[in-house]
Amino acid sequence: MSTPPPPTDPADRDEERAASRADSVPEETEAGADDPRRQAEAVLADSDERLEDPSGTRNESTQTPGEE
Repeated sequence: MSTPPPPTDPADRDEERAASRADSVPEETEAGADDPRRQAEAVLADSDERLEDPSGTRNESTQTPGEE
């Protein structure tokens, strides 16, 4: 049995990422997230923002002091 190729449409890729993230963290499941899918989408959106603008998000962060 072969695995299907990854989706090429960015919307499909986002769906796949959110579905994977929503199911991947047992601690969050145990804590009882109201909407794991929506939570996953928010986490991934934040992650994408940090990847696209590391300097900007570093300046906004209270957890990452200093410059690059």
